[in-house]
Amino acid sequence: KSFKTLTTMTDISGELDKEENKNVKMKVIKMFESMDINKDGKLILSEAESFFKSFKTLTAKAMFNEVDVDGNKEITLDEWLVFWNNVIKSGYTAADVEPELDSLMMGEAWVDWEDGRAT
Repeated sequence: KSFKTLTTMTDISGELDKEENKNVKMKVIKMFESMDINKDGKLILSEAESFFKSFKTLTAKAMFNEVDVDGNKEITLDEWLVFWNNVIKSGYTAADVEPELDSLMMGEAWVDWEDGRAT
């Protein structure tokens, strides 16, 4: 995997910056901050496993498989925003994404989004 497979770094949150997606972006950032236990600005597998309540290891690994595109076993806020921007660009609306984010924030299992990436 290569970070170059992403659109461009200047397009990190293009869709998320649109007015209709502002609540999604806010929730996405809040979720990242909630998982980043040591507040170092990156997520590692053990932090994700601690966050999720159901299927902790499977859920964390599925999330990393989709979001950690450079494969360095860390998810930065930029990677996180690029991922969610890609979800919105793939045809999901705020109405589709927000309830799933609410479930994820409660520690529920990761969803395999139909966004061209695989878990």
